[in-house]
Amino acid sequence: ATAHTYLGHPAAANAIFDELRVRYQRRGTHVLVYIVTSEQLRTVTLRFSTDDRAERQRLLGILEDSRERAGETLVMNELLPLLVLDGDWAAARELADDIVAQPGQANSTLLLDVVARLACRQGASDRAWEQVRRVFPHGTSTEPGDAGLYVALGLAETATELSLDAADLPTAREWIDTHQRLREWSGATLWAAEHDLLEAQYALRAGDVQAAIAFARSSAQHATDPRQPLAIIAAERLLGRLLVGAKEYDLANEHLASALALSDACAVPFERALTLVEFAKLHAAVGRRDAARESAVAARETLLALDAARAIADADAVLAGLAPSSRTVAPAGLTARELDVLRLVAQGLSDAEVAEQLHMARRTVNTHLTSIYT
Repeated sequence: ATAHTYLGHPAAANAIFDELRVRYQRRGTHVLVYIVTSEQLRTVTLRFSTDDRAERQRLLGILEDSRERAGETLVMNELLPLLVLDGDWAAARELADDIVAQPGQANSTLLLDVVARLACRQGASDRAWEQVRRVFPHGTSTEPGDAGLYVALGLAETATELSLDAADLPTAREWIDTHQRLREWSGATLWAAEHDLLEAQYALRAGDVQAAIAFARSSAQHATDPRQPLAIIAAERLLGRLLVGAKEYDLANEHLASALALSDACAVPFERALTLVEFAKLHAAVGRRDAARESAVAARETLLALDAARAIADADAVLAGLAPSSRTVAPAGLTARELDVLRLVAQGLSDAEVAEQLHMARRTVNTHLTSIYT
């Protein structure tokens, strides 16, 4: 089943996983029912059937039932990718902390790719690199085979993103090559969409926009054969972004609309918010300032709730660019964050309520208020 998954044959993988589950249920070996269902949910359903929410819930129900029937203490680590997808990042971070604190357990590395990606999105780059080093102790020269392929490839993707964020193109290149080397070593045909997306992001950072567009289109093609909704969303969104830069606005709109519709179908708030930010850039580029502001504000609200620091900065940059003048956006020299506090206070919220809504300490709110009153 796992081999079929890595070769991009989800129907064959599901058939074997389903058969295994029936056998184990007949024997009453509920621990194995749990393990099989967990693997199927994580590697097949969430990748190939992300927009089939009913199937996600069905397998989650089987997981919970088999855990109960097993009569053993099984840690529901498998909930982590579901929590991330569903947008419950506070609970996801708490579970991620538990996973990181289990270095001695056999299953402690199974979800390090999800832990690292969550940390990366929340701006905790040091924490993300820690997970990369747990699986790649010798960096890009680490020999393949010591960790599960799913985890290793996911961590190589995160390491590339972290390197690109730091404008470290040589290191990013090494991680992209490591990603390809792992795929070739294993014989897996999956992850072609992710690899081309990394190449597109690298080309964009290197200033080669045409190469970036070509890689993004290749990523979108790989993501549809076999169909992988999350990979499609990422490729379509990047294509939209690149085409806005190339002033091909109608075509950009088509790609972004596709990404947004699929984000809604999958019910993935983070992906939807990222797409709204790109829509805001498109609206701004064609002079639709009100629409741009509406999209950016909607995205920012979601991203604030997730504490997605990296993406919040992107949304803030869009909003700053929409301001007719610094005086209009920041009267009396207030900062953007002080304006956030002021708007909520003006709505009648208490200091504690402001702190909760903006995900900051109450003492920080008080400091901002002092500056505002001054």
